[in-house]
This record gives sequence, structure tokens and C-alpha cells, in this order.
Amino acid sequence: MLKQLLTATVLLLTFGAANAQQPASGRELIRQMYEKNHARFYTTLTFSQEVLNYRNDSLLSKDVWHEAYLSPSNLILKFTSWDSGNGVIFANDSLYTFEKGALKSTRYRMHDLLVLGFDVNNITPEESITRTEKMGYNLNRIEPSTCMGRKAWMVGDTTSKCFWVDAETLLFLRMQERTGDNARSVEFSRYEYFDGLPVGTEVRFYRNSSRPYMVERYFNVKPNAPVSTTIFDPKKFAEVKW
Repeated sequence: MLKQLLTATVLLLTFGAANAQQPASGRELIRQMYEKNHARFYTTLTFSQEVLNYRNDSLLSKDVWHEAYLSPSNLILKFTSWDSGNGVIFANDSLYTFEKGALKSTRYRMHDLLVLGFDVNNITPEESITRTEKMGYNLNRIEPSTCMGRKAWMVGDTTSKCFWVDAETLLFLRMQERTGDNARSVEFSRYEYFDGLPVGTEVRFYRNSSRPYMVERYFNVKPNAPVSTTIFDPKKFAEVKW
């Protein structure tokens, strides 16, 4: 306990020197994220990504996915090739899964990474707060932390759901979800800027390990590209391109 208190004290002193305003809560942090970033953020994004699947340190497989994002929380993914017929759509707080062009399943799903990594910067803070709390994050809890070697704010409960935000840029860094002894986490491990717009171009996925089981690396990245709402219609999945 003493060690934990000393660690917390050191972090607080460090943050106090570097940051004049400590967010009073996760709600206040979300408001600060919006205020800092909304003027330079985007409401659409298209890209392709290399997908690397690992077991321990061994590369098992590679694939290429094609994706398009439209705020708030709309995302379409086409796996392997444009015409494979395989992929998913996130829309209307639902996940639609397709195989060979046919809709195979539909289920409720709010996408944490879309809300915290994208929408939070381009929709009103109150909307983001409502959606984040609905996903199960305790926004009453916030503390200084570090994440991938950067000073960060950690929001939520490490025994259930929490996320980290870069204390300087106020961009999303990482989320973690724990159920009993099982933990899943995802981190935006690299940001790049395209015409001054920040995009997390490397995403790492972890499950009960310090080594990722999947890594995504983006290319052909186009913020604010034309994206029509029609591509998120499940009835049109097989035919749409962007």
C-alpha cells in the first residue's frame, strides 16, 4: 500500500508540474479532448490496412482489409479483397457480419474504439459522455498514469473497463476490459499526421498477454474523404466500394 501511495504521489507531482489543469473527472477529460481536437479532426476516414496475426512471437498469417469511417460510429470493413463478400459493418450500435456477400448475423454492439478514438473528437462532449457511460466506463474515476511511455490520464476501473488518454495531445491511447482473470486491451501505438490531422495508424490487440495477437498497420489513409451513408446499409454490403 505504501508503495502504491508513493507511486501515486510521484505521478501527481509530475503531472502537476506539466499540466496546470487536471481534469476533475472522465467527463471533464472528454470535454477537454473535444475542445482541443475538434477543430483539427475529421468526420470521415478511408484507409486500407495490413493485418498481422500472431501466436506468441510467431507470425501466423497476413491479410489486407479495406475500411471506411463516418461519424458517429459508422465503420465498414471488407476483408482480403473488395469482392470477397466477407466483412463487417458497425452502424446503428449494431454489428453486422457478412460471409460471401450474405448477412450471417446481427447483434448489438457499441464500438469502444470508434467512440473513444474517433467520435469523441467530432461529436458533442455530452453525446460522447452518454455513450461512454453506456459502454460501462466509470467516468467518476480518473488518475494520472503512463501509457506506452507517455504521460496519460487513466479513466475508469482497471478491474472492469478503463481507457488512457495522452496528457499532452488529449488523443486516445488505450482501452482495457477485464472480466475475472481475462483481460483484453487495444492500443493506438502510433499516430501519424496527414495534412495536420492525427490518425492512429498502428493498432495493437492483446489478450491475457504482453504480446499482441493482432497488429493493424494503415496505409492509403485519407481523412475527410467522401463517404456516403449508403455504404453502411447492410442490404448493399456486397456491392459498395469507396
